[in-house]
Amino acid sequence: MGGVDRFDQRRERYAIGMRSIKWWHRLLYFLIDLAIVNGFIKWNCNNGGQRDQLSFRPACSHYAAHIRPRDKKEGQTRVSHKKQAERQRGT
Repeated sequence: MGGVDRFDQRRERYAIGMRSIKWWHRLLYFLIDLAIVNGFIKWNCNNGGQRDQLSFRPACSHYAAHIRPRDKKEGQTRVSHKKQAERQRGT
């Protein structure tokens, strides 16, 4: 029972746990929490426990979404795809 209690403690601290009438929504949220907590435990075992769960969760979601945080360079602006294509054509 010790392992179940520790999982519940880790899951409840930062649980997604949104309320829902549909049973499969609650199951989905539980499985997402389960995957995050298991990933956090495995990551801490491999890396010597350098990160807490609060900072692990956003890093995990950034990795899952293939978003890499990077420093913004001064003067850099976003260019639409049309404008970028026009620049490449030289018009």
